[in-house]
Amino acid sequence: MATSVTLEEFKNHIEFEEGMSDNMLQLYLDSGERYIFNSVGLVSEHTKHLVLLVASLLYNQRTPEKSIGEALDAITPLIIQEQVMNYEESTVAESSQI
Repeated sequence: MATSVTLEEFKNHIEFEEGMSDNMLQLYLDSGERYIFNSVGLVSEHTKHLVLLVASLLYNQRTPEKSIGEALDAITPLIIQEQVMNYEESTVAESSQI
């Protein structure tokens, strides 16, 4: 999967302070990308903000599964909006080829 967000961008986004390993942060970032890819069907410059949002939630919610689930549920409208926009863009692209 193509990486849309660099580790440095993620560190800046979460206002990273020394003490956590890059490997752990990369795990959150990779998980965020997988979550968005599975939800939207792509990871691109257009979904970068969603990847950062999910990775940040995972970083900040290092607590029981229930609170992570609630946090991810809260951003579901943003993910659905991205799915609709992606569908509309692909439909317009297809119709222009006809």
